[in-house]
Amino acid sequence: MTPTDSHPHARSRRPQPLALLALGAGLALGGNYLYNNANAPEPPVGRAGDRPVTPVLAVESEPVSAPANSVTAVVQKAGPAVVRINATRTTQANSPDNPIARYFFGSQMPREQVQRGTGSGFITTANGQILTNAHVVAGADTVTVTLKDGRNLEGRVIGADPVTDVAVVQVEATGLPTVAIGDSSSLQPGEWAIAIGNPLGLDNTVTTGIISATGRTSAQVGVPDKRA
Repeated sequence: MTPTDSHPHARSRRPQPLALLALGAGLALGGNYLYNNANAPEPPVGRAGDRPVTPVLAVESEPVSAPANSVTAVVQKAGPAVVRINATRTTQANSPDNPIARYFFGSQMPREQVQRGTGSGFITTANGQILTNAHVVAGADTVTVTLKDGRNLEGRVIGADPVTDVAVVQVEATGLPTVAIGDSSSLQPGEWAIAIGNPLGLDNTVTTGIISATGRTSAQVGVPDKRA
């Protein structure tokens, strides 16, 4: 038996240099990994403001306006031809048979007084013929026509019919806006009616209503028939 045979486990008890080297390298790498992970900065916590935001394209658009209704369309078309008429007339004042009035005023009591009337009309011809009510200009000494653009023109009455309460006034102008005269025989009860006028001097006031009836005489609505 050789000496090596008498100690069969002697070689296995000695650590092999290559194995020790591999073990040492593994421990070193493992320790370095643990060290780096332990000292690595924590990932930043996301904030709401850091979240990606989808860009929105802002597009400028034209302001939206409501479409004009039928009344607006009529006013825009006919309104420029509507005028205000101011008329004045001088009348003789009645002397009151009152002793108190005679005491205070004596012979200085006014003998004349100026009456003023205001009404509406519309231009029917571009050269200045205007249709209005006869009672507005009846007996007028002066007639002043105010156009929608603010111009004041002197007018004169060229015709009047007190029965139908219609009168025609002429002003000296050209190129005026006009409205066409319709056919009243085609009207039907229930149809819309649009009035543009100057009540109490309030220019271009608009109101609406309906045709309540047709074919009625003035006597039926309580107005004396001036034809009799």
